[in-house]
Amino acid sequence: MQAAKEARSRGASDEGAADFATWKLPPEGWFKVNTDGARNSSNGMACCGGVIRDDEGRWRFGFAKFIGIYSVLEAELWGMYLGLSYAWARGFRKVILEVDSTDAVLAVNKRHKGFTRLPILNQIPALIDKAWEVQVCRVPRRVNRAADGMAKVARFDSLECDGFEVPPAVTIALLRLDALEA
Repeated sequence: MQAAKEARSRGASDEGAADFATWKLPPEGWFKVNTDGARNSSNGMACCGGVIRDDEGRWRFGFAKFIGIYSVLEAELWGMYLGLSYAWARGFRKVILEVDSTDAVLAVNKRHKGFTRLPILNQIPALIDKAWEVQVCRVPRRVNRAADGMAKVARFDSLECDGFEVPPAVTIALLRLDALEA
């Protein structure tokens, strides 16, 4: 079990454990930022969303943004960038960023310079290098369901990022599930 835990923290997949994985509270004094990106395969339209919660599992902020016609990886990276940006702007200095995309986590953790066609990827390391503690890790999709719910509330008629001081109705049931399992 310890090996599976370490593999997941490095961004590796452990599909057997994914069925039982649940969202966990961050350590005391830390915040969890869960983000997700999504893309409609028929028209290429992409969006992202995210949730920031404290060490007691309380909602601190959420966001949803339509980003245009992008790849799934770009949508995931936009979610990571916006989640970290909001965490920084709100003064949260100990952050665990959880994402369900192995490719996005590997790209950020390895700081690939070869993604010149993905300008958003170059912005994320600059955020991570600020004066704060940030851990970036991959989690199973089930653990990221609240962020997925936020991505689904993005308005496709605007490129503005919608911020939520309170959770939108569509995510409340997902947050309750996380609280029961935490």
